[in-house]
Amino acid sequence: MANFFLIDHSLQQPGEHHADYVRCVAEAAIDMGFKTTIGTHSRFGRCDSIDQLGEVRRVFRQTTYQKDSYLAGLRHLTRAKTNFLRYDSKKRSLANLTRFLRERRHRKRRETFIRGFAKGCQRFFGSSLFSDGDHAFFTTVSELELMGLAAYLSNHPRSLQLHWHLQFHFNLFDGRTPEYDEQQDVALAIQSCFDAALARIPYHSLHFYTTSETLADQYNRLQVGTFDELPYPVSPAFGKVFADPIGDSKSQSNKMKPDRPLRLTCPGGIRREKGHLDYLQPLVDQIWTTHIATGKVKIAVQRSAKSKLELNQPIEASLAEAPVEYLAHPLTDQAYIEFIKSADCGLLFYDSRAYFSRRAGVLGELLSCGKPVIVPSGSWLSEQLQRPIFQHVRRLAIQDNLVRKLDTHELKFDSNNVPLPGGVVSFDQFRHPFEMTFEPAQGETGMVLSFDWHWPDAPGVFARIEVEQNDARGNLICAACQVVGHRREFADSAAFFRLLPETRKVGIRFRNAFHDSNASVKNVKIATLSLNPDDTPVGAVGIVAADQNDLPNCIDELVKHYHHYRTTAEEFACSWSKQHQPRRTVAHLISTEEQSLRAA
Repeated sequence: MANFFLIDHSLQQPGEHHADYVRCVAEAAIDMGFKTTIGTHSRFGRCDSIDQLGEVRRVFRQTTYQKDSYLAGLRHLTRAKTNFLRYDSKKRSLANLTRFLRERRHRKRRETFIRGFAKGCQRFFGSSLFSDGDHAFFTTVSELELMGLAAYLSNHPRSLQLHWHLQFHFNLFDGRTPEYDEQQDVALAIQSCFDAALARIPYHSLHFYTTSETLADQYNRLQVGTFDELPYPVSPAFGKVFADPIGDSKSQSNKMKPDRPLRLTCPGGIRREKGHLDYLQPLVDQIWTTHIATGKVKIAVQRSAKSKLELNQPIEASLAEAPVEYLAHPLTDQAYIEFIKSADCGLLFYDSRAYFSRRAGVLGELLSCGKPVIVPSGSWLSEQLQRPIFQHVRRLAIQDNLVRKLDTHELKFDSNNVPLPGGVVSFDQFRHPFEMTFEPAQGETGMVLSFDWHWPDAPGVFARIEVEQNDARGNLICAACQVVGHRREFADSAAFFRLLPETRKVGIRFRNAFHDSNASVKNVKIATLSLNPDDTPVGAVGIVAADQNDLPNCIDELVKHYHHYRTTAEEFACSWSKQHQPRRTVAHLISTEEQSLRAA
């Protein structure tokens, strides 16, 4: 029987995603015929659900959350205050002397961690017997673990028999694609770490992975090997929570709109990049009168009593449930599963810049349960909703609803920015947005705006589309905004906007959503539709908030069209769950048995 060594040195307690990930992969490995051995942090106590999956060796004494890592994601997460990569040795001053001493301590801490991780590997693998076909999988690593592992492997030739798999979970760069070129210091530092580590173990079979495709794009810029997105496992316990098939019958529709507040769930621990401390209190204040005090929605959040939300506004006497529900963090495994399953909608307004490339495990669990979600634009979370939303918008523009089609030359433009040759529309963030207008005809109650990306042609740039509607007197009567990104399959992007009956002029403005640089699109088209706008949702499966100010609109959209979003989310859950079966993770790992993804 082949061995499957599963190492997560950051696993310290049950109830965390580290524990859930290890449990999912270990169970799948056992089902596929492997003997599993699990490595954890030394503080990890007894846990029946993991101990029963194989021998657990609690030998590692540090976690991957090190502020001395060069990875931007770890520096952000650990709130590292000093960037040692930008030390200017040419300046001679007391400040630089202090910084020099700090940098020396920083290097010593890195060296100590690398030696400690190598010793941890020695303690973990020391008594093991290796054979061909064995695999070792490190679930969450940085450049520090890579160098520590290389130090161990270089002194143990018998380790050549194994296939070594390393997954990089944290972003290499800060922010989105246009910001990468400004962070070459990070790229060079990480690249040198890889070069030094791989030079020590030129004959080992190493395979590199990331937890998202966007993250793989970042690491592949290093040109130190090939990084592949590894299918991320979601526990089967989160699937199949809806017993009945979803249909369009009146009885089913009523079932999807319970006579109780819709439960907006904010799962997980409070961390800075998850945004709970920044957006939730303002949101509660904004929707109090319209949605919370009236019993339309309630908030469920994993938050301690010390950081409770302020509820200083009156509550209707008829309100049967408390408007905010607090749960502990972490919960027990079963309690957390029930918490996710009991959600009506997941509210995950994470820091979209921090989560542009980083995966959010909670989103995967909610989608597996068939729960609609509200997520921020310009993030990995919103990209997971892109395909079902675009498919929904395309279905709206079918022939039965279509009134007319407008191409770029049929629209009016602001004289400060006109289309370029070939119908290319160029814009930046503030200085030169692209603006165009058209006059809707009677009976046109919606429009689908579609376009192809022209430049940059790689994902990572987003168009902020602002639509304003004016009446016959020129008064602004409606304003809406959506943020739309690339499609990796190179299909066109699209967005749906409702039109009011009294609208006489529609203004459309393109901006670069997140970066003050030029971007361009082409083949801009507008399809005007005749449909009932009150019965027409703008998306499917979930709702993408353009920014924090858009959150009240998103919640209003969810409440009005909850049956649609819940229905499409449950349909989407079938394909999502299949893509995230733990067996796919292990199958992907062992499929590399005959090849090395590391460049020669």
